[in-house]
Amino acid sequence: MKRKYFSALLMGALTIASVSTFTSCKDYDDDISGLQSRIDELSKTIDQIQSQITAGSVITKVETVSDGVKITLSNEQSYLVKNGTNGVAGTNGTSWSISDDGYWVKDDVKTTMKALAEKGDQGVPGEPGAPGAPGATGATGNYYKPNATTGNFDLCDANGNVLKHTNIAWKGTGVTAVMDSENLTLFNVADKNGNVPAEGVVISLSNNLRGLVFEKDNLGRVYVDGVPGIRVASFSYLPQKLDNANSSTEKSVPNGDPKDVVNPQTYAYYHVNPSNVSVEQLKNLKFVVKANADYISTSRTAASEDFDAVASYDSFDSDNGIVKVKVDMKGLPATKEKISVVALQATKANNEKITSDYATMYKQDMKELRLANKAKFEEANPVDYHYRRAAKGINSADADAGISNKAVWGTKDKSDIDLELQYDGSVDLNNYVEAHEVGSTKCSVADLNALNFGIKYEIVQNYKIGDNETDQAEFVNLKDGVLSAKVFTEASKKFAAVGRTPIVRAQIYNKSNNKVVEYAYIKVNIVKKAVENKEISFGIGDFKFDCTANSVLTSTVAAINLKVYNEMSMDRDEFHNTYKYFDANNVTGQVGTVKELKETTAGETTHLIEWTMTPDEMWDNADKDVTHECYYKVDKTSNRWVKITLTAHVNDIKKVYDISKADFITEYWNKDKSYAKFNVATPEGIGSTDDSKCVFVNDLNSPFTTVEGKLALDKNIKSFTYQFCKDIENVTKVGDIAVKFTVVGNELKATVDGTTDVVAKISNAGTAVPFNTVTLIKTSDIAKKLLNTGEFKVYYSVKAKVCEGNAAKEVKVTFDTKDHFEALFVRPVQITAKSKDNFIDGVDFGEKGTYLKLEDLIAPSDWRNRDFATYENYWQYYGAFSIEPDTDHAECDLNGKRQAVPSTIKLEPVAAGTIGTGANQVTSAYGFISYKNNGTVLTGDFNIFVKVKVNYGWGTILTDWITVPVKKTIIK
Repeated sequence: MKRKYFSALLMGALTIASVSTFTSCKDYDDDISGLQSRIDELSKTIDQIQSQITAGSVITKVETVSDGVKITLSNEQSYLVKNGTNGVAGTNGTSWSISDDGYWVKDDVKTTMKALAEKGDQGVPGEPGAPGAPGATGATGNYYKPNATTGNFDLCDANGNVLKHTNIAWKGTGVTAVMDSENLTLFNVADKNGNVPAEGVVISLSNNLRGLVFEKDNLGRVYVDGVPGIRVASFSYLPQKLDNANSSTEKSVPNGDPKDVVNPQTYAYYHVNPSNVSVEQLKNLKFVVKANADYISTSRTAASEDFDAVASYDSFDSDNGIVKVKVDMKGLPATKEKISVVALQATKANNEKITSDYATMYKQDMKELRLANKAKFEEANPVDYHYRRAAKGINSADADAGISNKAVWGTKDKSDIDLELQYDGSVDLNNYVEAHEVGSTKCSVADLNALNFGIKYEIVQNYKIGDNETDQAEFVNLKDGVLSAKVFTEASKKFAAVGRTPIVRAQIYNKSNNKVVEYAYIKVNIVKKAVENKEISFGIGDFKFDCTANSVLTSTVAAINLKVYNEMSMDRDEFHNTYKYFDANNVTGQVGTVKELKETTAGETTHLIEWTMTPDEMWDNADKDVTHECYYKVDKTSNRWVKITLTAHVNDIKKVYDISKADFITEYWNKDKSYAKFNVATPEGIGSTDDSKCVFVNDLNSPFTTVEGKLALDKNIKSFTYQFCKDIENVTKVGDIAVKFTVVGNELKATVDGTTDVVAKISNAGTAVPFNTVTLIKTSDIAKKLLNTGEFKVYYSVKAKVCEGNAAKEVKVTFDTKDHFEALFVRPVQITAKSKDNFIDGVDFGEKGTYLKLEDLIAPSDWRNRDFATYENYWQYYGAFSIEPDTDHAECDLNGKRQAVPSTIKLEPVAAGTIGTGANQVTSAYGFISYKNNGTVLTGDFNIFVKVKVNYGWGTILTDWITVPVKKTIIK
C-alpha cells in the first residue's frame, strides 16, 4: 500500500512534550484556557474534514506550509492544522514522500532507502556441464518502513518482518501526516480530550463502511419460511448415451454412470451503507455461519455436518451502493426445527468488522433442461418450441415438443421441418438453439455458462429417403455449429441438395467431464429459398354494428401487396407458389370468420381476405379493437407459414355510453357540476295564487344536451328509462334528519322516526317533452321535511336498449363515468337572516318601533330571490303561511356579549289584526312582535336575535337566528 508522509513544525499544545514557565495563577489560567482553545479548534477542524469526506469529497493534497500542515479536499476547500505558539520551540519539520520508483524522498531529495518491498531478481544460472559459477545474488527486497511508536524507520524484509530498528527519524517534533489509501493519520497532535495518542489521530479518507443489508440473490428476492433467502441452485442428471445410433431405433439411455450433480455459481447482493464506501473495505469478506439456528417447524431436517458457506467479493455497483458477492455452499442446509443462516461480514484494514443481517441458505433443485428454438422464444410473442428428444426415440413422437405428433425418422413428407436451410446460404445453429429450464407453467432460458455446460451438434447418419435410399447426411456440411448445403463431396455446386431433409442431433453436455445431459433432433429442409415464419399485422377497416345484418370487411389489393408481398420480398406468384394453402383459422377464440377471395380477371388472379362478424359477435366486442389470425402455409400440414393478424374496430355500438361533463348544461348545475338543481314550478301567470300548481314535476333530461327532448345517445339506442339509483340507499342523513331510503320500482321511499312515505316517483311514460320526469310528493310530510333541509339530493340512473324485439340488448349509461347523477330539490322559500324593519327604544308604546310585522321579520323570498313584499301573490302561491316567533328563547348582544334577552325587556308575540292608530296604524295577516322599554335610557344600539317557525305549502321551515336591530333611545 503506497503511503505519503508529511512532517511540519508543531509546538506548544500540539507537541508530544512541551515545557513552559509560569509566574502567576492568572498566567497559568490563561495558558490553560489558550491550550483548551487550540485543542477545541483542532478537534473542530478534524470534524469538518471528516464531515466533508462523508459528504463525498476526497483528500487530494496534504502539504507542509510555514505554519503547519495544509489539507486540501476535492471540493477545493482546505484546512490548516496550525503549529503551536507556546512552549519550547520544536525543530523544523521534514517532508517525506515516495518517488515513482519506490524510494524515500526527504525534502525533495531522493534517498537510497527503498520505501516499497519487492522481490530481488533471480541470479543468472551457471553454464551447463561442469559446475558453473553461481549466479549473481538477487536484490534482497528489503525496505524501510516508518515505526509509529519509535518515530524512526525500521528495516524490513520482503515479507514485512523487521530486521532492524534504525535510528533514522521520520517523525519530527512537529505535526506529521501519514496518508494511505484509507486513512490520513496525524501524529503529534492532540485529540478532542487533549491527549496526544501515539497511534495518531485518524481521519478516514472515504465513507467508512457502516452497514450491510441483504437484498436478494441472483434470481431475485425470495423468502423461505418467512426468512429472506439465498437460493443455491443445484442441477442433477443421469449422463446419457445413444443406443443404436444412426438407425431408426436410435434412442438415448443412461450410460450407467451415477447421477452427476452440478451447482452453478450463486451470487448474493447487499446494500452497503454508505453507498460511496471505499471498495477496498468490501474485499475482505466472509460469511458468519449458523448451521443449525433454532426454528420451529414440522417439515425440516438438520444441516449436514459438512455444511458451510464461503463468500468472496465479485463487484461493486457504486451508483446504487450494492456489492455483489460470490456464494459457495458446501453440504446441505438445515430443513427441520433448525434453519441454516449466514450473515456477510466485511473486515476492514483496521480489523474492524461490519456484519449484515442474516439470510437463510436454501438449496433449490433445478428442473429438467430441454433444447429449444431460440429464435421462436425471442419473438414478440414468445413460443416455447422444444425440439424432439432422443429419450423418446428418433422414430417416436414427443408429445411435449414443438412438433408433438410426428416422429423425426418416420416422417418423410416434410410436414415436420424444424428449420429451413437455403441451398446457397448457411445457418448458424446457435441462433436457433438454446437450453430451457422446464417450469410448471412456462420455461425460462437456462444459464449454461453458470453450469459450465455447452451445446454441440452432429449430423445423423444413414437417414435414407427415396427409391435410391440416399443418405440425407450427404447433402449438408456442419462445422462449428454452422450448417451449409453440399452435394456429396461437391461443396460448390449445391442446387441438387434442394429438397433434402437431413437431421441434426444436438446435445447439452458437461464441459468439465464431457458427459451428455440431453440429446434432441432438429429436422432440416434444404430449400431453394429459405423462408422464416413471419408475422404480419394490418388493419382492414372498421366494423359497423347493425342490429340484424352481418358486417363484412374486405382487404384491399393495395394492402395485400404492401403488407404481405412486400414484407416477404416476393412477387404475387412467387408468394402463392410458396405458400399454397390458406388457413382461415376459424376456431374458438378467433373473432369472426375469415375466408380467402380469389378474383380472376383476364387471366390475372387477385387474392383478397374477407372478414365477417355477426351482430352477436359485434355486440360481444362492442367498441373494442378486434383481431383474427389466419395463415398462408407451405402446405396444409406444414409448420412453415406466414401469420396474418387482421385488425379492426367495432363501431356504432357500446356497452357503456358516457355522458361527459361537456354535455352537462352549465346553467342547470352547481359550480363544479356535481349536482343539478330541480326547482318547483313557477306561477303560470302574473299574480297567480293557485297553490295547486306549486309542484315539483321535473324533466330528468333537462340538465343535459338533448336531441328532441331526449338524451343525446347513439343512434342505435332505441329506448331508455330512468330509475332511482340504488346507491341512495347508502345515504343515512339529509341535513340533520336521520333517514333510510328504499328504492322500489320507480318509487323512492324514505323512513324517518319509524314512519315510511313514498317521497318521489319517476315516470318514463311521456309521449312528448318532458318524456321522463320525477315528481316530489307534496302530500308526504317526510318529503317536505327533507326538502326544507335545503340538502335533499336524489340519485338517478339510466338503462338503455339498443335494437328492438328479439335483438334488443341493454346498455349502461354513465354520467362523467359514474353510474348515476345527483339532483338537488331546491327549497321553494328562503327566509332572511336580518329583519326588514327594526325596533326603536324609548318611543311611546304603539308608535312605530314598538311593533314589527311578522312578514317583515322573516322577509321571505322564493328560490329565485324574488321577495314576497314585491310579489304579494307568492304568499298564496307557495301555500298558506303561518309564522310563530320563539320570543321565549330570544337572545341579544347587550354589553357586547351574546346572551338571553333579560326579563326587563318585554318582547312578546301579538296576534294578527290591526294595531296602533292614525299614522301609526298597522295591519298584518300573520301577527306582530312587540318591544317595550324597561325604564332605562338606551344610549347605544344593540341587536335582538330570534328564531321563527314558518309553515307554508311545502312544509315547515325552522329558521336560524334572525337579527332584529334595536335603535337607541331617541332624546330630542
